[in-house]
Amino acid sequence: MKTKKQKLLEKLDRLYQDYHRAKHPKQICELCGGPYEVAHHILPKSVCSGLRYNDKNLIFLCYKCHFKIHKTKAIPFLNISIGIIRGKKWYNYIVKHMKSKVYGIKYLESEITKYKKKIWNILQER
Repeated sequence: MKTKKQKLLEKLDRLYQDYHRAKHPKQICELCGGPYEVAHHILPKSVCSGLRYNDKNLIFLCYKCHFKIHKTKAIPFLNISIGIIRGKKWYNYIVKHMKSKVYGIKYLESEITKYKKKIWNILQER
């Protein structure tokens, strides 16, 4: 049985993905050039909770490339490659912000409301 906090984390994770899909409708997969479908966390949420909702910890992928990364366990190689491509400034930012973070229920609820509004605003502008 999932706790209230786990349910809120899952809901916010879905909204975070939906927000990026709405914000970047013409984004392409950064690996194959196909249509973007999922914002993949460069440093996994399970390892680095402090970057869970940080846009700098994302790479835009199609489902096929995303599946391939997880299926082949290519994540460490991908992370090194991204670090080289994005450079030292990006790397230093990630290291600085990769501390663990505990998300409380009130924070999660407020972020859910915030991302719902952000998505609504983006869709209204179209």
